[in-house]
Amino acid sequence: MLDNDSSHLDVNNKHHSSISHFDQNAELIKPKRKSIKQKLICDWLPPIVVLLLLIIGLEICTDGLHLFKEMVMPSPSSILISTINFFKLKVGDYQSTFSNVFIGYCISVPLGLIIAGLLAQTKVLVKAFGPLIVVFAVTPMMVLVPILVMWTNFASWTRILAVVIQTVPIIVLNSLAGFTNVPAEKEELARLYGASKSKRFFKIVVPQAWPRIFTGLRMGVVNASLGIISTEFLILGKGMGYRITVACNFLKFPLVFGCIILVALTSYLLMTIVSIVEKRVLVWKQ
Repeated sequence: MLDNDSSHLDVNNKHHSSISHFDQNAELIKPKRKSIKQKLICDWLPPIVVLLLLIIGLEICTDGLHLFKEMVMPSPSSILISTINFFKLKVGDYQSTFSNVFIGYCISVPLGLIIAGLLAQTKVLVKAFGPLIVVFAVTPMMVLVPILVMWTNFASWTRILAVVIQTVPIIVLNSLAGFTNVPAEKEELARLYGASKSKRFFKIVVPQAWPRIFTGLRMGVVNASLGIISTEFLILGKGMGYRITVACNFLKFPLVFGCIILVALTSYLLMTIVSIVEKRVLVWKQ
């Protein structure tokens, strides 16, 4: 009897020791989160170094060696000076452009998600409206602006409408791809457990579609910037697109490059904000 008890104790001890050993190994192989310092060094230092080397190289080639004419490639120092002077005098153009981008994007995100959610309910709607959405997604805004101007008679909200038209289709396409590519067995299992169609959509389909949705939101930022600049090239009066056109007409090439860089950096900042939100929402992807 004592021998049996001792053998059971030995087995239990071995079992507990193996579990603890497994836990220790699991802790060892568990990926550690990067500290803020490590993130700065790994993620930000390389592009900053490349950018600084590029700026120094261009400055030497333009102002130092005079390899390029100003109308071909202005020096980084002249671009910086022109951009600072522009901000002092014409900051309203910058504010006009990106306030319209912000308003149009905020309208486009819920509108695109609602349209995608409605179309995803039946395959017939996807087949019927899918090609039309693709046509809108691939049509350059520059082609549509004259029609918008005729419809709106140069109204102040024409720029916002252009952003919405350029942004919504790409959000719909990506969201729809996420909604319609959920594994069928998951929905079927939820249906067998008595979950309603709306509950299956919000509890199973939407969480599975988040990665595709955020891809659409990031691409939407790019399309919003393209849409507003294309519109301002044709609808003159204010905005960064208008300022680039005027600077080209007066051969102010440093200002042209400065405005382009401002638009690019601001668009990159907006896309980075969307990526940060994505990381906060999709914690399981880390």
